Amino acid sequence: MNLFKGIDGVSEVSSDDGYYRYVYGKFSSFTKAKTELVHLQETGFKNAFIRELNSLTHK
Repeated sequence: MNLFKGIDGVSEVSSDDGYYRYVYGKFSSFTKAKTELVHLQETGFKNAFIRELNSLTHK
């Protein structure tokens, strides 16, 4: 989690596939998520992407 120092709201999620993923934010629309994605990428997280959380935690 030290990698995300200075970014509030990052959570660690244990997925059904056995991997841990780090997620950020809860957005009511794709447009809002896309705006925040651009901000994250500008702060150095070039590989950040948008994905529905339910698809990571439920089969």
